Amino acid sequence: MKSFFNRLLILVFVFGFIACSEDESVTPLKETVWVETRWIAENCEDPQNNQIEETGCTEEYCFKMVFGEETVEMIETNSGTTTTDVLNYTNENGMISFDENDPIKFEIRGNTLVLLLSGETSPCDYSLELVAE
Repeated sequence: MKSFFNRLLILVFVFGFIACSEDESVTPLKETVWVETRWIAENCEDPQNNQIEETGCTEEYCFKMVFGEETVEMIETNSGTTTTDVLNYTNENGMISFDENDPIKFEIRGNTLVLLLSGETSPCDYSLELVAE
């Protein structure tokens, strides 16, 4: 009986791999929710501009990103007023684009999403960190 279940488990495992299409894009962002935790400016031309602002959600302010299949809801609550923007997004090779704007580099470090927001002419390296909800 034990060998029957082992064979059944192996068959299910093998069919699971066969059923997955190689053309299917895998996205670590799809169907996830992220909450802003901190805003960072570092390596600034003027070191006095270096800062780390611990943000997170409070009763006064909260910023969330809710990723779906092809869209992201950016939900911001500020002093009791909530605004929601829904944007299309694409993600490829560690870069994410919102509504066909210039791509932004991102990294997922454990349960933290880091958006690296600096451009070539930025006076600092800016990043926004969000934690998985």
